Amino acid sequence: IAKSTPESTIISCSVVNDKLYVATLDNGIYEYKNNRLEVRIKDKILDNTKVLFIDKYKEKLLVITANKGCFTYENSTLKPIDFEINDALKQHMLNGFSTFNHGHMAFGTIKNGIYVTNPEGKLLFHINKENGLINNTVLSQYVDSDNKLWLGMDNGLAYVDLNNNHSFFSDVSGRLGAVYDVIKFKDVIYLGSNTGLFYLDKDHNIQFVTGSQGQVWRLNEIDGELVCGHNEGTFLVKDFALKQISTATGGWVIKKVPEQNDTYIQGTYAGLVRFKKENNN
Repeated sequence: IAKSTPESTIISCSVVNDKLYVATLDNGIYEYKNNRLEVRIKDKILDNTKVLFIDKYKEKLLVITANKGCFTYENSTLKPIDFEINDALKQHMLNGFSTFNHGHMAFGTIKNGIYVTNPEGKLLFHINKENGLINNTVLSQYVDSDNKLWLGMDNGLAYVDLNNNHSFFSDVSGRLGAVYDVIKFKDVIYLGSNTGLFYLDKDHNIQFVTGSQGQVWRLNEIDGELVCGHNEGTFLVKDFALKQISTATGGWVIKKVPEQNDTYIQGTYAGLVRFKKENNN
């Protein structure tokens, strides 16, 4: 190769549309053409940056770094792309990248497993040691012809069936306890257990609702509100917090009274309780 060989450490090589791109640590990204390496992308933001992968993205180039997130390159301009998971990739150190059906993407990390997104970078699911992987360090990855994502881990080999729409959660910490009810309310999944009320955040991590410790029996959506039947009474769940609406212990089944739009009957430890909704309260 001619004298144009970059005087810097070569980090990675990527082939996009039959073009070879060579990413360096301090001298930007080169393209191999006419039997020599020519500078293609030069930007200060890439100085001392590990560019691990370059791929095609909606007629642009997608530049993926280890700890600065993702960028697009078009018309001689490199700019950050607003992927939902960018902050997570920066924090947990990206190490692997794969594309599969219809432009969906899988990002493997060193510290927190793998993130799978749609073509716009919106998180579809996050898999780590808490919900199935052997450990959190993804060293390599590959999508096979059956749409299975194979992962080379720090300890062993794993695969993710990307055709399967089910997610599995394993509470390795034990803090969740025995789950008694699950409900999806305003795009958030809530879990009621013998230890309290929990929900899944946008990264599919289990979070505790402060003040809900104790047995949760039942979760119901009533007229656009989430009602939690609890050992200590009955509560409305608003903004991931509890507001007590009944002190009758042991809120079990709650049912609407037939032909009455605003009246409900609930079974409790001590008998029946009537709820009447007035002025949307």
